[in-house]
Amino acid sequence: MRRLQTALALAFITLGCAGLKPPPQLSPIGDIAFYAEKTLVAVESLQHFAIDGEAAGAISTNDAKTIIEATKVAGQAGQDLKRALKAGASETAAKNQAVAAIRSALDSVPKRLSPETAAIVAPYIQTVTTLLEVFS
Repeated sequence: MRRLQTALALAFITLGCAGLKPPPQLSPIGDIAFYAEKTLVAVESLQHFAIDGEAAGAISTNDAKTIIEATKVAGQAGQDLKRALKAGASETAAKNQAVAAIRSALDSVPKRLSPETAAIVAPYIQTVTTLLEVFS
């Protein structure tokens, strides 16, 4: 089971980070939206892992709740960024605020999980972190 989970996580990272460059015709706001969407997909995948992992008995209910709470906050930050950009907010300020909120939501997650779950979740969180580095 653990090998399957690790293989799926590595496949997710590989596929999730593929094509990380936005199309050249996008404006600067379009570039931000592109990276924001990629980051949100990675956050949603982490949330789905928590839901499915708990349902399958691979992770505890408490670990699933911890992950889901963090991904809700991170997802909301991404949605707030989209709304701010549509409303004409400062690109840099909106982006920096969203990146900080997503990092804040996810950085402490591994420390609050069981060691087993933290090891499984690490590739998902690393994917989000990598996307945020590219995004910043």
